[in-house]
Amino acid sequence: MITAHVVNAHNKHLYENEFDEFLRRRHDFFVHQKRWRPPSPDGRELDQFDTDAATYLLGIEDDRVVTSARLIPTSEPHMVSEVFSHMCEKSGALLD
Repeated sequence: MITAHVVNAHNKHLYENEFDEFLRRRHDFFVHQKRWRPPSPDGRELDQFDTDAATYLLGIEDDRVVTSARLIPTSEPHMVSEVFSHMCEKSGALLD
């Protein structure tokens, strides 16, 4: 069974191994599978949105991270406001 773990700036120290696995899986997906980013020397994928404002949902099963999501408050810079704003039909949508 997959259990959901909420990881943020306050408790990230409790999830060091799981968070490292999450970043390595992200690197594999975005660098090797999708070829969207150049390889990182340390094999982890981090970007400008991985800040203390981010909250991560890690799905863990049998001591392995099997799914994940990164949540960022819309009051902070996020992918929709900074990278994909051209995809919003209505100006200001999701940005307020």
